[in-house]
Amino acid sequence: MSKRKLIISLLTVAFLSFVLFSLFGNQGWIALYKGKQQLKELRSEVSQSEQMIDSLNKEIDRLKNDTSYLEKIAREKLGMARRDEKIYKFVEEND
Repeated sequence: MSKRKLIISLLTVAFLSFVLFSLFGNQGWIALYKGKQQLKELRSEVSQSEQMIDSLNKEIDRLKNDTSYLEKIAREKLGMARRDEKIYKFVEEND
């Protein structure tokens, strides 16, 4: 093999090695793409969590400061009533 062919072969192997490592290595383009996708998903989760926290903080504020809302929740979810009220529960009969 001539010296020129040897140099071309070595450069080709080096270039292909560089391309393969750039694509598939630990810090390659594919890893970078996957990292960006993961970052995008995590940012979306953070945004959803922030919205949930905001909603829960508003709910806490209403429960602390809005007595009519608190009474509504106590009646609907806990089945509570005022002292002078009676609660009637209707049960459907199964045939």
